[in-house]
Amino acid sequence: MHRRVLLFFGVVAVLVGTVSATPAAASPGATQAADQLIAGAHLVGQSTPTSAVTYSSESSNVAGAAFTDDPTLLRALIDEGATTSEFHRNGASTQPTTSSTEQGDSPEGAAKSIKGLNAQVLATTHGFNVEPPDQGLCANSQRVIEMVNLNFQVYDTNLNALSTPFVLETFFKNPLDGSPPDVTIQGDPRCVWDAGTGRWYLSQLEIDVPARLDPEATSKFQIAVSTSSDPLGSYNIYEFDNTDAGGSGNPNNPGCPCLGDQPTLGVNADALFVDTNEFGITTNEFNGAVVYAIDKKAMAAGATTANLVANFVGLTVPTPEWNNTTNCLKPQEGLFCWASLRPATSPTNDTRFGGVEYFLSALDFANVKDDRIAVWAMTGTSSISNTSPNLHLFHEVMGSEPYVFPANLVSQKAGPIPLGQSGRYSCDVPAPCSAIGGTQTPQAEGGIQPNDDQFGSAVFANGLVWGGLTTALGDDERTGIAYFAVKARLTSSGLGGSSIALQNYLTAPGSSLVYPSIGVTSEGRGLISFTLTGRKYFPTSAYALVDRGGAGKVKIAALGQSPQDGFTEYECRNAVKGGLCQTLGVTYRPRWGDYSAAVAVGNHFVFASEYIQSPNCSLSQFLADSAVNPLSVCGGTRSRAANWGTALNSLNVGDEGKD
Repeated sequence: MHRRVLLFFGVVAVLVGTVSATPAAASPGATQAADQLIAGAHLVGQSTPTSAVTYSSESSNVAGAAFTDDPTLLRALIDEGATTSEFHRNGASTQPTTSSTEQGDSPEGAAKSIKGLNAQVLATTHGFNVEPPDQGLCANSQRVIEMVNLNFQVYDTNLNALSTPFVLETFFKNPLDGSPPDVTIQGDPRCVWDAGTGRWYLSQLEIDVPARLDPEATSKFQIAVSTSSDPLGSYNIYEFDNTDAGGSGNPNNPGCPCLGDQPTLGVNADALFVDTNEFGITTNEFNGAVVYAIDKKAMAAGATTANLVANFVGLTVPTPEWNNTTNCLKPQEGLFCWASLRPATSPTNDTRFGGVEYFLSALDFANVKDDRIAVWAMTGTSSISNTSPNLHLFHEVMGSEPYVFPANLVSQKAGPIPLGQSGRYSCDVPAPCSAIGGTQTPQAEGGIQPNDDQFGSAVFANGLVWGGLTTALGDDERTGIAYFAVKARLTSSGLGGSSIALQNYLTAPGSSLVYPSIGVTSEGRGLISFTLTGRKYFPTSAYALVDRGGAGKVKIAALGQSPQDGFTEYECRNAVKGGLCQTLGVTYRPRWGDYSAAVAVGNHFVFASEYIQSPNCSLSQFLADSAVNPLSVCGGTRSRAANWGTALNSLNVGDEGKD
């Protein structure tokens, strides 16, 4: 029996409260150093990208044919239901409205676009499918790497493929075979190119859960570091344990063994930075953000151990609403700890105070709304290579334009949905109806889930820290992007007097924008990448140019060809009280891509986002193709379980104006 391989992400978006409270005032100039652990990332082996391998078959009727990364489904699969909690809400008094960028239908832009990785690739290399597609992207002046879920592929700067899709399990040396009923979870791939060391850094999380939520469950973070500038060459594999359940010098955090969910990468002149959100593997514990600084030069040199400094921000740094010093989440106390501190990539470095890395985070702790953001600065980063690193983390909260948690699904253009029409996932079970002998019922088209209002990425360029997040709009039926450029004021005493140099909303008439990422050149010219969807648009890869004067008009990079028609659009949609979905703790969540990506390389942008690459076929062709090979249906454009895809795009600065 093959070990089940799942992807895991975004538990923060599940924690939706039901109790309202008046927000506390933001603390101006708040500065606080986080408690730290000094450890190491260890060299565990070498790897070279090799051809993809096909594993198991999706033809089975068990749930293993298609996986979502919803944590409640993970726990259900390993015999543990999840419970729900209520907690206090904070909120801004106003809501965002549409912006001046709304100027009719979005035109096709000058960006070059190709079809990136997709559900059919994942299915044919693994035998199952995963939603949502988690996007990783990095580039230099010669090469581009795209990572999505459990695959990655290499391209030249003109977006010509230089390889077939590789399998990340093989690349990271994680065996698929194990003693049942072990569960291995890996995913959330990210990557960066670092010009300072001339190396590629590819990462993912990996979790091993023995049977029945055994306390010996473990979590680790894996980093592959190229040994040259060739992304198709050899790599050194580094790992560090983030189970945080005590033993061997590790912290014993509340509710652990834990995992580091939704990892994101940043880099400055000295170190690689990783931000995660810490969740209990066997409990519903949430310990908030953990920030790791790792000696990138040691890894680039192939050292046996690279210094690592861990900052347990969620457990040690008070928020304006802080009321619990030992645990971030209690049913009657609330969610009041920091989460999702996005580390910046840095085309320009701040070398003051021994080296500085910047971060951005939102303050909508209860997933409702807020009008504050925080900028963070880690100083002393050049000491990461010392025997005793001396790093300090500071933050400052600033009043901002309001942003609102996008609680509702957003619409997509009507079109053919053969999976929905087949009724394969229409029963009250997180699996095909055939798993319980249920009757398949045709389903109506669903919506797109915007997920949350956390920052998608951060970039430090030309003296500003840039970032953007998804926000519900005033009509509560659409979403837009709230974007910011922050001028951090850092002194030897920490942060104080920082300001927001630019803030505004990016919207499209009658449509929604979701999952933004921003790439910015060293001169401060930027591009926002995202998905555009609405009654006029199938899910589409889109972008807007941005600079200190604000964002320009929404433009199309790759026009979506059909509605989203994946298994999470229908799974547990028809749940009934006391039914299997409720009993197993699985809720209806039609997942969409948890990230987009945007990178500036000199005066060139490379960016990616999820969209629907190909037209859906008729129900009759879908059923006929599925009977022959469920991994490749509708003329080889999708799998039976999913039809997501990515658009890989490029644009030169100066190829077009903002409007």
